[in-house]
Amino acid sequence: MWREVMGRHRVVGSWQQRIARQPGWVFRAAAAATILVFFVPLALLALAAVVAGAFVFMVLGAIAAMIQLLSAAIGGTSGGSGDQRVNVRVIHRDE
Repeated sequence: MWREVMGRHRVVGSWQQRIARQPGWVFRAAAAATILVFFVPLALLALAAVVAGAFVFMVLGAIAAMIQLLSAAIGGTSGGSGDQRVNVRVIHRDE
């Protein structure tokens, strides 16, 4: 039905006839070009985001390791909650 309605339109009708006369390989080539135009940049952006995230993770991990080394060197705690409790008994209660 939409082909009949659009076929009667003076501008769209001529384009519809022109497209309908094209061989099938032309449509497949146009579809492939469309997919490349949309999805290749999207994939490249996703790859760039992954690389940037990995870089930030490595930099922040290195900073955290340096802070831990400096804290241990000056006599601070080596991590944990920082309350410096030792030999704490854990009481398991049945609930």
